[in-house]
Amino acid sequence: MKISSPGQGGEITGEITNDVVQRGEITGEITNDVMTAHEAAKALGVTRKTVYSMIKNGKIRAYNIHKRLTRIDRESVEQLLYFEPEENKEYDSEDFYIISEISKKYNVSSSTVYKTLNEYKVQKRNDGKFVVVPKNIVDLIFKNFI
Repeated sequence: MKISSPGQGGEITGEITNDVVQRGEITGEITNDVMTAHEAAKALGVTRKTVYSMIKNGKIRAYNIHKRLTRIDRESVEQLLYFEPEENKEYDSEDFYIISEISKKYNVSSSTVYKTLNEYKVQKRNDGKFVVVPKNIVDLIFKNFI
């Protein structure tokens, strides 16, 4: 369904889809499926500013009903509350280097190792007090340093 309404600079036109109506943007209805930023912050134990950051980062789904009226999808907040991290998967320590091993093997400083790994966006994993990185990726990156 198409709508048009007079605006300040002429006419504003747009299209109303079922999705827009279901989210309550047209009617302004508030159902039990949504909550305010304050309610979400209280449920998550964080500040409202953090809730808005989570919305911006896509961790929480939210809908703008009006310019200053945001409603948050209750289900996305509950998913954060009841999120169960995957169990630590066992991995073979022989498939990973610690930073000092990389530093010694390729004769570079630890800071160069960190800088290079960050530059190539290599995912690092904490293993107790050590940071470990997959050997196959490190070998590909640092083969030019030998």
